[in-house]
Amino acid sequence: MQDNDISSADSETLAAALDMARTNTFIWTPEELSQVWRHLLRSSIRVTMSSRPQLLESDGKPIPGADVALEVLLGAPAPSSALLAAVKEFAKPAEARGEETLPLEIARALYLAVIACAKVRSGLAISSLSPEKLGRGMKWMLQQTWLDPATIQLAERAASAQAE
Repeated sequence: MQDNDISSADSETLAAALDMARTNTFIWTPEELSQVWRHLLRSSIRVTMSSRPQLLESDGKPIPGADVALEVLLGAPAPSSALLAAVKEFAKPAEARGEETLPLEIARALYLAVIACAKVRSGLAISSLSPEKLGRGMKWMLQQTWLDPATIQLAERAASAQAE
């Protein structure tokens, strides 16, 4: 986050800052989001999801593959549907869970990326999102300049599959 001198800020900026402080919401720059996203991609799924480890279990047993980096899962030709579903549940936007483990934009991109991955790579629907909402989500992803090229390509392929 940037450190800014608020002594010369206009009233709109100050009001937004006060509102952010009240809601624990921050405005992330595209550069910051890019750095967070790239870090997330390189991190192991188990470490990323350490605040909700129960999601990495199915019927009391560990879901295999959780020690790989997220970018490996998203790039796999046949990714584990159980692991994709677990990451999707973890990434549901912070407001839906009542906690903030990731910036909202990052959580949203992760949520949509694993849904797109399941659809494109396995032909699976791991979400109950309507086709319209999923299409809007892919369109949103394509507008995010901070996402990496592989994720953008995944969103493009999912959007194309959605249009068919």
